[in-house]
Amino acid sequence: MLQSIWDDVRREFSMGNMINKIIIVNVSVFLVISLAWVFLRIFNGWEDSNLYDSIVRLLAVSHDWKHMLTRPWTLFTHMFLHEGFWHLLWNMLYLFWFGRIFGDLLGDRRVLPLYILGGLAGFLAYFIAYNVSSLGANPSIAYGASGSVFAILVATGVFAPNYVIRLFIL
Repeated sequence: MLQSIWDDVRREFSMGNMINKIIIVNVSVFLVISLAWVFLRIFNGWEDSNLYDSIVRLLAVSHDWKHMLTRPWTLFTHMFLHEGFWHLLWNMLYLFWFGRIFGDLLGDRRVLPLYILGGLAGFLAYFIAYNVSSLGANPSIAYGASGSVFAILVATGVFAPNYVIRLFIL
């Protein structure tokens, strides 16, 4: 059974549309991070692990410009990192729903650039808001695909403002 699921995921990743590929990458990163959390908790006697926090900080963006200068890859990795199941679920559902519409209207090749630019814009908004406001005294990190998904949602609304969406049960 697991072999069948693995074959389906590999086939979808190699031949599917960009939305499905992005969702597969997000879910894969979530599974790896969650398994790391479980194993580190077990090996640490069910205590919080500093190693796990270090791994998350290695992949997430920060409000601190020194952190960003020493870890420039986080500008891209934070878009695929989710720690909570509900955070991942809702981001991926919105990405699936609105990303399909966007890909059908403007082409599948435009999805990934918009996803990346939306994540970068989300980081920029977080970085500026955190450093301009009084929140700057407390350490903070940010992760998740919310900025990227919101960019796709807004672009879909801009390019197809009269598109009819049927809501389930309503």
